[in-house]
Amino acid sequence: MGPYATKDAAADDAPVTTIIRPASIDSEDEQLAAMGYKPEMKREFTWFAIVSFAFSVTGILAGAMATFYTPLAAGGPVALIWAWFWGSFGCLCIGLSVAELVSAYPTDGGLYYTVKHVVPSSWVPLMGWIVGWMNLLGQIACSASVDFALASQITATAALGSDYAYGAPNSHTVAVMMGCLLVHGTLNSLPTKYLARLSSLYTIVNVGGIFAAIIALLVTCKDKNSASFVFTHFESSSGWSNNGISFCIGLLAVAWTMTDYDATAHITEETAHANVRAPIAIIIAVVLTAVLGWALLIVLVFCMGTDIAGLLEAPSGLPVALIYRRNLGKGGALTMMVLTILVQNATCMVCMQSCARTIFALSRDGMLPFSRVWSTVNRWSQTPVHAVWLICALAALLGLLDLASYYAAEAIFSVTSIALDWSYVIPVLCKVIFAGKIPYQPGPIHFGRLSTPINLAAFCWVAFVSVILCFPQSVPVEKQTMNYSSVVFVGWLILASGYWFYRQGQSSPYQGPGAKAGLLGVVSPSHSD
Repeated sequence: MGPYATKDAAADDAPVTTIIRPASIDSEDEQLAAMGYKPEMKREFTWFAIVSFAFSVTGILAGAMATFYTPLAAGGPVALIWAWFWGSFGCLCIGLSVAELVSAYPTDGGLYYTVKHVVPSSWVPLMGWIVGWMNLLGQIACSASVDFALASQITATAALGSDYAYGAPNSHTVAVMMGCLLVHGTLNSLPTKYLARLSSLYTIVNVGGIFAAIIALLVTCKDKNSASFVFTHFESSSGWSNNGISFCIGLLAVAWTMTDYDATAHITEETAHANVRAPIAIIIAVVLTAVLGWALLIVLVFCMGTDIAGLLEAPSGLPVALIYRRNLGKGGALTMMVLTILVQNATCMVCMQSCARTIFALSRDGMLPFSRVWSTVNRWSQTPVHAVWLICALAALLGLLDLASYYAAEAIFSVTSIALDWSYVIPVLCKVIFAGKIPYQPGPIHFGRLSTPINLAAFCWVAFVSVILCFPQSVPVEKQTMNYSSVVFVGWLILASGYWFYRQGQSSPYQGPGAKAGLLGVVSPSHSD
């Protein structure tokens, strides 16, 4: 039955299941229609392209540079090495849990859509609203934080090239960030095939850059730190008297770098055989990020020297840039910075693409103001161009917080992890709670009896790290050093709550994800309380 069959024809057929094995693109579009959505985009992401997309989201080479400062200040080598190591297990549990649900329900809505199949039907509108708005906040913060990180790397490179005669003030960094958003908005207005090719190209640069950094540092560093210093030396510059709390603050690095797991889910409607390719891409990206990221950090700590205070006062504001300068010389350091900028550029591009698809997915369900505008697909590019430029504007507004202080910028990094991770574990936990009561059917990629322990571990990790990410990164707490992530998060929830009551008072209230299946002439599987 085609996606535009008549209602009478659909009534004569058995309900279309929401789980398929790898099949033709036509059958995947039929399946998408069964979920309540009209197929509007081309499926042009290949195996390599979607794995590249997932891997580009983490951008290890650039992510390590962007977050190196926080664990270095929180606990020195111990926080850098072991916060990443232990945090990777928690992140892996989230990644596996997300992959399962993406395999079962591959739509651009990501885990937002899965709510429809893991909670009682009467809960679907409210739970869909909560998860959708949380995910949207995380996606916006993600786009803002990665573009700010890119701008920081560009200004740091300029400072390095001038032998630090140029001071790279915060206002310049924010101005560069605005320019970066314009570039990435333009790139994301192109057809999908160009985006797929770019993400594939950047993955080669990412992996090549990691190995280039590791080899170059090991070869050029003549006075490496001892293994004892690298793996056991704890030195906190955060001001926290409790070393345990100080160490945990270092988890920001792994929590921010290894997040946005469902970014790949948001392009499943542009991917052939998405119920297999997307979840496998997520798993591959998480494992590679954990392993390669840890290896890179170990090498950086071996080669950074013992003057932690000097690194924290790096003229460029990025300790890794100073490590490159000391070991590779000016030319080598500039080369590594250019590679880092290229990798971060890819991360910015794919994060914006994911966020635009999120806005598109929420808007076609009528969740956002002016939904008809944001759910429009451009005829030439067959991409949601209006949604792309909305995220540019929202990320730019959030980026203005960076004018306040370094710590305000760090709050955006924290909000990214908190909001995204909760938007993942809410449906994951609901799947566990309502197991046996809701007719959930797993996709081709699932973990059988291990699924529930993995899901619960993911929830525990998110509950723990969310609290840590709200702590001030240094004490005593002052106006400039306050962690504003909780303020942003609560403010967003208040905004979402207010719009919920307004929206539900309308003549056509929000009904949940995929509520328009009947309008497409197909039967969408449902369940009762």
